[in-house]
Amino acid sequence: MALYLDTSALVKLFVHEPGSDAVEKAVEEDADVHVGWLTPHEFFSAIARRQRTGELSQEQVLALQAELRALLASCVRVVPYSETLSQRALVLLEKYGPEGLRTLDSFQLATGFEARHAQFGVADKLLGEIARKAGLGVMLFG
Repeated sequence: MALYLDTSALVKLFVHEPGSDAVEKAVEEDADVHVGWLTPHEFFSAIARRQRTGELSQEQVLALQAELRALLASCVRVVPYSETLSQRALVLLEKYGPEGLRTLDSFQLATGFEARHAQFGVADKLLGEIARKAGLGVMLFG
């Protein structure tokens, strides 16, 4: 079965934190890993935030950016943006916005649907709960 990794889960492959071991194991067991077109942008933002808070140095951030680029070029399928995906994100916001679904998370969720037959791997508990309600199989990390 395929595994779609939301940014909250993907970060755990690169920055050791609670849930990292579970993400690593899931990725090792599943050669068919997907991420969304938006994921690299969110990843760069997440590690920049950690640099601002002093958790990561500039050298570490540059290394993590290079590691992500290498991973994306080698073995991870990036689900591309499409107008259909955008419309699905809007429908998901209409339905789950009142429950706390945020804009970028709606795109991650919509992209998870595009990665057909994939488990939706996520560390964000609220997004995982909404993904489950929307009909995706969910692997919650952390």
